[in-house]
Amino acid sequence: MTTNLSQHKIYGIEGSEEWVPYPDPNVAVAQAAVDALEALNGGGTWNFQSTVPIGGVAYTSLGTDSFGVATETYVCGLYLMEGLVTSLAYLKGSVVGTDKVCLALWGSTGVVLGQTPAAGTTVSAGENTFQKIGLDTPFTALRGQHYLGLQINGTTAKIRLMADLTYLNFTKKLTAGTFGVFPALTPPTGFVATAGPIGYVT
Repeated sequence: MTTNLSQHKIYGIEGSEEWVPYPDPNVAVAQAAVDALEALNGGGTWNFQSTVPIGGVAYTSLGTDSFGVATETYVCGLYLMEGLVTSLAYLKGSVVGTDKVCLALWGSTGVVLGQTPAAGTTVSAGENTFQKIGLDTPFTALRGQHYLGLQINGTTAKIRLMADLTYLNFTKKLTAGTFGVFPALTPPTGFVATAGPIGYVT
């Protein structure tokens, strides 16, 4: 798919239509940015969506700074547009240790669509920053509800989870799990505090 910003459609009498150039000289700059993003994603459309609004407050004020539990999976819903998904990200907490993390994305019916390496990825340096990890196999998501899952295999690093009475997302916590394994999900139907990961899909 190619997104062309240099033209727009005008409508005339009796529903006639015609593609005409935009007169704005800044379109070339915007088009170059769009082309670059599409090139990174193999020429297709791209996706970006976060589980909470990002940019309004400092990362240190987002959610609850928490040590995870190795047998738990933290889940939060988010709505995606149709487009290519290549990576998943989560917000690290105030302590960066030697733990490993694994993320996954479920579709609306609870089927796993993609995940990061099952062996885990070591938590990167930099407290209270996002860590983005590539999927084993990128895929094209359909427009609709999805669910982001996060696992951490130890207690030497903190993660940021949604605090109570802050967001309207559907969240849940899975227990008694195995690190690197994401089972079929029964989608959450409400909000559970310190269960939803703060992260994004791209």
